[in-house]
Amino acid sequence: MQCNIVACLLAGGEGTRLFPLTVHRAKPAVRFGGSYRLIDLTLSNCVNSDVRKTLVVPQYKAGSLEDHLRQGWSCRNQEPDAYVLSIPPPLREGHMGYRGTADAVYQNLSLLERIAPAQVLILGGDHVYHMDYRHLLQFHQARGADVTVATVPVPRHQASQFGIVTANPLGEVTSFLEKPREVSALPIQASSVLASMGIYLFRFAVLREVLREDAQRRSTHDFGHEILPGMLGRYRVAAFPFVEGIDKAPAYWRDVGTIDAYWKAHMDLVGPRARFQVSPPHWPLRTTPVHAPPITVVAPGDCGTGQAAGVTHSIIAPGGRLLGGRVDRAILSPGVWIEAEAEVQESILCDGVHIGRGSRVRRAILDCGTVVPPGVRIGFDQAADGAQCTVSDGGITVVGGRVPETRTVALRHQSHASTTG
Repeated sequence: MQCNIVACLLAGGEGTRLFPLTVHRAKPAVRFGGSYRLIDLTLSNCVNSDVRKTLVVPQYKAGSLEDHLRQGWSCRNQEPDAYVLSIPPPLREGHMGYRGTADAVYQNLSLLERIAPAQVLILGGDHVYHMDYRHLLQFHQARGADVTVATVPVPRHQASQFGIVTANPLGEVTSFLEKPREVSALPIQASSVLASMGIYLFRFAVLREVLREDAQRRSTHDFGHEILPGMLGRYRVAAFPFVEGIDKAPAYWRDVGTIDAYWKAHMDLVGPRARFQVSPPHWPLRTTPVHAPPITVVAPGDCGTGQAAGVTHSIIAPGGRLLGGRVDRAILSPGVWIEAEAEVQESILCDGVHIGRGSRVRRAILDCGTVVPPGVRIGFDQAADGAQCTVSDGGITVVGGRVPETRTVALRHQSHASTTG
């Protein structure tokens, strides 16, 4: 980056819509793509974009995130003039935590002033995408913007889930509505609308000014609700279109804040026409090293049934053992075991999951350490699954968190599950 820039990665939020995956961990620490965590994608974007200084601002269940950053990202601190620094929430008025996204940055304003960057890049830690932030910076500087908002088009019916931006042909933002409840309130009548990606590039002098003003007001202290709408007409606010290729088609970006969105993003990784590659050769991802043996696949007959392990359109992390089971369009994290005659389809299995002999798992997410006894079926009867587990609005069965231990429960959760991922 030909600019003095620091990234501020906001890793807060309770992650209630990702329950029960967020029972024991912060949302950015949730597994993604087998060997990675959600936060790895954003941090790797910083590395690949030559953003050398990154501040991570966690809030809820920060311990899981701290462990991952220490094990997977501390080596970044050995590079000249580069670091990934995690900043714990300050003690304010007797309580831990921040009052909003803007407050999270404001509470660390003194640290930013010591770093004295020219630009501050505000990021989230729970989105799936690859972006070269240098393109954002070039756009920002070419327009002399005080703040630039990265945007992608989304279907109009999804507008209530995002901050919605309207921009003129010059890329100047003319309106910003945070999660509008009524589609009729939107200023345009089109099949798609322009959504904020939660990525903001500020001139630091401007950021400091608007944060100090906001701190004196009674508000939610949020970038989308107050800061950006309040800047319109007073500052130069630009909208950066996140596109790729010669035809400038919208680039891949997903907010995985819900179980259904999380599952769908994983399905985009697999299948005959995968839409997204987690770690392409030109855009490598860094994460905590997995110290596990290579994948073990049993040869025909070795499992005593004559059935070979079959894997199609799937991702399998190191340490996995396929003892004759069949896997199709699934993502297996480190240390997953699939026993003979078992079948796993369109599912996400987190660290240390064990699928017993003859069991069948379909359209499900199994959290770390889950053990499925032989002959169990998951994802075939939503009513039965819902009596013991979580079933999303889209029909995805989630086994995780605290599973009750009763005789009628066919699934059991190992006691160490809360510390394995």
